[in-house]
Amino acid sequence: MNFDDMDDAQLDEIDFIQLLIDWLSDKDADTRLYLSRLLNWDNAYNLHDWLVSQPDCDLALVIEIFDGCDPAYYLEAHLAELKGAFPGYRGEYFPLFEKLRTSTRDYRSTGLAIPVSSPHGLDGFSRVETLLREIRAFEPDFAYPEWALAPMSFREPVVAFENRTENSKYLRDLLYHGVATACASAEEIAAFKAKHPALARPASDPKNGELLPGFGAANWMKVLGGGFAVMMTIAVVMRRINYGVWF
Repeated sequence: MNFDDMDDAQLDEIDFIQLLIDWLSDKDADTRLYLSRLLNWDNAYNLHDWLVSQPDCDLALVIEIFDGCDPAYYLEAHLAELKGAFPGYRGEYFPLFEKLRTSTRDYRSTGLAIPVSSPHGLDGFSRVETLLREIRAFEPDFAYPEWALAPMSFREPVVAFENRTENSKYLRDLLYHGVATACASAEEIAAFKAKHPALARPASDPKNGELLPGFGAANWMKVLGGGFAVMMTIAVVMRRINYGVWF
């Protein structure tokens, strides 16, 4: 299917989320995990819900999606509610968090998630455990999945050539129109590497299909953090100008 020849009205009639689900339906755990890491969470709730609801959903994928829901945020909100405070905005992913938090399902593992002796992101594990202790002081039977507390490491998913975004225009189109994720083609990646050799990722890197290969999540966080700091500075100055106070 060629989406390039369609106008906006025609594109609006297409259920791209369903097309992504159709594409994923016969894919293995590695491919599903690979694709899930490319999803724009602002637009992918139904797709995440479908992934974790599949009978063959892998434990690694469940853990990643559950962690992406930001459990500590929702646990803090629930604790505030138990203490009589306003819990705050629940967020779009609260129903999925609750679905996974209360699930008694035994998810299968294909080896994508590997138990380790010490947790990655110790602060995150410690915070969740602290919140659970405080919540269970009010609500002793509060459910929380054991797999979400088990420290895990993840091997990189092994994905067939034709199932990688850089090699499939159809998949790139589905991601772009379905969840607003822009991915680069193999040709665009090669051109980027030639122009910016210092930023290019190794060819084996599973994230080579991203729009700016090599830039990295950490650098994106620095950019976003810097922008937030500038916005806060402007807000403080405007408050001083309008109200004569700094805070």
